[in-house]
Amino acid sequence: MIKSLLILALLALTGCVGANPHQDISQNQESTKQASDLKQIKDLFYEKLKGQTLTRTYGENTGQTKVIFENDGTFRGDYFGKIASDGKDYGLTDKAWLYYHGEEIHSSEFEGAFEITGAIDEYTYELSLKDFKITSKLGAYDDIYYHVDFALGLNPEASYLLYRPGCPIKELEKNDRLIEIAKKGSPDGKKTRGFIIFNKTDGEIFSQNP
Repeated sequence: MIKSLLILALLALTGCVGANPHQDISQNQESTKQASDLKQIKDLFYEKLKGQTLTRTYGENTGQTKVIFENDGTFRGDYFGKIASDGKDYGLTDKAWLYYHGEEIHSSEFEGAFEITGAIDEYTYELSLKDFKITSKLGAYDDIYYHVDFALGLNPEASYLLYRPGCPIKELEKNDRLIEIAKKGSPDGKKTRGFIIFNKTDGEIFSQNP
């Protein structure tokens, strides 16, 4: 859909030699209408997402990343995990076991924005992760904790999809974990409950029913 918007916009702006002026006007009107429709979609879903929390977690030792939406698709959140979750080892485990009978813990705080860039169908929308940054200070603190410079599931280079509540599960991307999580929160096993963000590139899922 976005590709079509771009093509129509380019045709309307640049035109071509000998083009039919009535055709140019029609294309310009169509482009303007689609852009207006996309803006309405964005405004609607940004408002619906405001205040909602979407979480990435798959059970014990998989880590947890929470995204809390604010205004216009912006969000803040935090990550919590261990060596088993993300494979990172910062050398704190020996002291953690000695003094706290625990293990090294990883965490981070972050902010960013998800921009809706297009509509695939009435249930599925393309997203782009913008202005993502870690806001916590990198490094060890309190003997057992280490602030990391990442949050599992969030990758500025990845491609994302937003599924709105009520999306037929059979219409989801063919990803076993995505379908399992969708069915887990579904009241009837056929339609999704709540919003789901799917990181297509890395196969990561943020949902309201983790």
